[in-house]
Amino acid sequence: MKTCRAALTAFLFACSNSPSRNDAVLPEAGAGAPDSGASAPTSEQIWSTSWTKLPKAPSINGKQDDVHFVGTIGYSVNGLGEVYRSPDRGDTWEKVLDKPGTYFRAVNFLDDATRGFVSNIGPGYYPGVTDDVPLYQTSDSGKTWSPVTAIDGAMPKGICNFNRVDNTHLFAAGRVGGPSYFLSSSDAGLTWKSKDISGQIAMLVDVHFANDKVGVVTGASSLGGSSKCSILRTEDGGESWSTAFTSKATGEMCWKISFPSANIGYAAVLTFGNTPSSFIKTVDGGKTWEELPFVDGAYAALAVGFITDDIGWIGGETEKKPAYRTRDGGKTWEADGSLGPFINRFRFVGDRTGYAIGSTIYRFEVP
Repeated sequence: MKTCRAALTAFLFACSNSPSRNDAVLPEAGAGAPDSGASAPTSEQIWSTSWTKLPKAPSINGKQDDVHFVGTIGYSVNGLGEVYRSPDRGDTWEKVLDKPGTYFRAVNFLDDATRGFVSNIGPGYYPGVTDDVPLYQTSDSGKTWSPVTAIDGAMPKGICNFNRVDNTHLFAAGRVGGPSYFLSSSDAGLTWKSKDISGQIAMLVDVHFANDKVGVVTGASSLGGSSKCSILRTEDGGESWSTAFTSKATGEMCWKISFPSANIGYAAVLTFGNTPSSFIKTVDGGKTWEELPFVDGAYAALAVGFITDDIGWIGGETEKKPAYRTRDGGKTWEADGSLGPFINRFRFVGDRTGYAIGSTIYRFEVP
């Protein structure tokens, strides 16, 4: 992890379903929906619940990158070129792909949990990455994988994250360190369209869409020490983009996104140097954003996840500072000792269950 963090810092400084309203950004498929057979939990029930470390989950000395569950079936990926599958809500895991030289960055599956995709960050950013295939796909629950070749447009150098609106419309974006490519599919990932938007944003980290037209991407305005946290928004499926937010401070990047409801959304901010820590919040579906104070000092925030409009977590790329939680929409934060270091992604399956991935994987279950 220290090697990856050093590479990140050196690179930055060296480079000196659809809703009735088409303007609302909705939660990712599966998020916020009531768990089957259970009434919605109260805020107090959620707040009194702790994360539990999954003893048989894949673990590494550093940061793992993504976890995604469809019901009881889950998948995780990491920068060692490994893909894991769990058939039982994370109780047990099996490695389904081991590909040295690949840095798997994100994973997303359709609702049948058999057809899915993993992304690779590609060469030229993290040390030891030699694989130049940005996307892989499976149709048999991860037993076999093949490169995605049906991409219309320039081949992206790497992909950092996926977003699935439904089983037809999928989106992808990357990469950290640039260049910035936006990908979309309207046929369940059988074919993809690729668009270079490096002229508007220097790097892309995460993507979130409400429907097949309205969405946002996060990243940074430049690649050097003057980097600013940036968010772009589209209303035409990514054909055109407008700037929704640019931070006033330099030395930061917008990282992961979380939308617990149509209008309320949050973005994590990775700060470096002496830049004070912050997070970004929207209350109008991503049209406008406000940068708000987080905790004392710089904080390399990677993951943000909200299970309700007000209750959520932020985790970061460090062992020295904990993950934090809030119950008032980010007005106040407190350390959450039930989560370990390097939290890089939160995923919620319904309104009672969630998963977080860092050096290992954690499950959140409201009784």
